[in-house]
Amino acid sequence: MKSKGQLHLVPINGEVLEGWQTFPTFEKEQCWRCGSDTNKEIIQVTHGVSEPYYYCRSCLAVGSANTCQKYIWQPPLQRKGTDVNLLEWEGCLTPEQSVISNHLKEAVEKGCERYFIWAVTCAGKTEILYDTIAFVLQNGGQVAFISPRRAACIDVSKRLKKVFSRTQQVTLHQTSEAVYKDEQLVIATAPQMWRFYCAFDLIIIDEVDAFPYVSSLQLQYGTKRALKKTGSSVLLSATPTKTQKKEMCTGILPYAHLNKRYHGHALIVPRLRLDVEGAKCLMRGIIPDKLKKWLLKHEKRHVLIFVPEISWISSLVTMLKETVDINVAGVSAEDKEREQKIEAFRTRKLRLLVTTTILERGVNFTDIDVVIMNAHHRLYNLAVLIQIAGRVGRSKNFPTGAVICFHAGKTAALNSMIKEIKKHNHEAASDG
Repeated sequence: MKSKGQLHLVPINGEVLEGWQTFPTFEKEQCWRCGSDTNKEIIQVTHGVSEPYYYCRSCLAVGSANTCQKYIWQPPLQRKGTDVNLLEWEGCLTPEQSVISNHLKEAVEKGCERYFIWAVTCAGKTEILYDTIAFVLQNGGQVAFISPRRAACIDVSKRLKKVFSRTQQVTLHQTSEAVYKDEQLVIATAPQMWRFYCAFDLIIIDEVDAFPYVSSLQLQYGTKRALKKTGSSVLLSATPTKTQKKEMCTGILPYAHLNKRYHGHALIVPRLRLDVEGAKCLMRGIIPDKLKKWLLKHEKRHVLIFVPEISWISSLVTMLKETVDINVAGVSAEDKEREQKIEAFRTRKLRLLVTTTILERGVNFTDIDVVIMNAHHRLYNLAVLIQIAGRVGRSKNFPTGAVICFHAGKTAALNSMIKEIKKHNHEAASDG
């Protein structure tokens, strides 16, 4: 039995059962699924086939779609509403969170097309969403929660399964073995939205300014098509883009702004440490002296160490094992064991974890410090720096910690990061 609300590929001459609609894989030289229309993405196959055909490589992550196929689709299940409160959460929102939660629920109830929640790191954005998610589910609606990366997707999935245990849900990403079977709550990475069409009443896009979503018209296209015509999108981020800020400030995009972390403590203000020689050392495969001394001085602390280049991870891990602590590992987007390593660091089996910007956002650790190596690197823009700094002080039991930025010269991004974090703290204090 094929799931409803989802696109299914069949041969172009294949039989279509009653009640199913059909759509072409390509329309006017444009991929119907992801919207790609450039010659670079639409590939012609002529070798070894009786008749040439085209396929789109932009959305290959969810399977090849070519001109010898078509899509079949049925509208999503029409569920009856329920009076049962599907939210099983024993926590409570802060007064500031409650105001935003109520505004969001009201906006979705009125059919608001888009709503942005601009909240600092660790403001409790997910918890703010609970009442709105419950409202949609209890009215028979379909909900998708989109995370930018697999690690974040898995983390959100665990949290939502606890508080919506009576709701059928599925987690979809490129390496998951799960298959969508008409579940009411879908937690997924953005490419999975290419599988759906007019399926969801509510789509929540976490970290909407993050790579790859922010720079991919195809992912944005697919997410928009997965939403019902009458559905609502909720956009979340601590670091909206300039375009998003402009839309909010000019009234085009309804939004709520939250400057305070859920536990009421201030954001950690990073400390900048000039280390010109250290920057050169890393590139030569030598452990920077200032880094080694700082780690040895804080030998009881668990530290997340960011480097701008994947190629630096292995050598730095080796040097740290030899000079600082044997309980160290490295993780990047290319690492097949990254989930296991992240979990080992989270459960404090690892003291040091060397990583790239793959862990800049969407993951939660308790009682850690952060070190950013070569913080002057062009990779570290304002949004990335703010997100990395936001990994520290997230627990109400451990709201403090250190963020150390070793650099070879202050950049505009570093200066802006300090200024913006201090501004958020000042506004939060002024609001009481």
